[in-house]
Amino acid sequence: MPMPLTIPLRRNRMERFPFQTAFPTLDAAGCYALEVIHPGGYTDEQMKELPEGKALILIQEVFRKDTPLKKLSPQERLEKRDTEVRPAMKAYLDFVHSLNPEDLSLSEKARDAVSYSIHHEAGLTKFLDDGNIPPDNSFSERVVKAVALGRRNWLFAMTPDGARTICAFDTFVATARANHANVYYYLKYLIEKAPLIPQTGGDALLDDLMPWAETYRKYEQEQAAQDASLAIGGEDSPRPKTPRKKDKQRSA
Repeated sequence: MPMPLTIPLRRNRMERFPFQTAFPTLDAAGCYALEVIHPGGYTDEQMKELPEGKALILIQEVFRKDTPLKKLSPQERLEKRDTEVRPAMKAYLDFVHSLNPEDLSLSEKARDAVSYSIHHEAGLTKFLDDGNIPPDNSFSERVVKAVALGRRNWLFAMTPDGARTICAFDTFVATARANHANVYYYLKYLIEKAPLIPQTGGDALLDDLMPWAETYRKYEQEQAAQDASLAIGGEDSPRPKTPRKKDKQRSA
């Protein structure tokens, strides 16, 4: 019997939502973006003397070693992380455990970061055991930025079904962009092709709807060529002149 698939979920803080109870196949992975916020107004030398500064330097070392590994395959990244990133991660956690998150001599943000690191250590180190997991969720936050900027515009969804439709639409757009597909052509392709797929045909029939499918890539090329051929005038046609006031007076 095949083992159930476990999916790593990159998140910031979700203590109030019991996602592991609701979704047992999700495995929590923490985010280090909170720890790398630089407290402004201090020189590099002053930073080294502060507990906050020492912690920041140690976590920056983790990122300095992990960032070049982005170009590697997941397996190669995992091997490099074990030999290069894990020691830097251990140095950071050892230092954090030496601090007291209730020490009032630390700034409020520092106490918050120390407490976060201690209580979420298992999730924060998850990326060391899986080459597919990044050390932060900054990429996901950039992707959903457009949703956050929408603010009250999303009230026009009107109903929960409307909100779910918007979520599906935004997912299609983000998937197209992530796979370097033309968003307009991809949405047009889905509208044309999706209704033709039998609902009982199984997931295999959905493969042709993916933006990386050869059938879609061919469709995009054909649509682009067709639109180019329909361009008004063509490249050799003279550009129309901007109407002038005296020309209008003459025609009158």
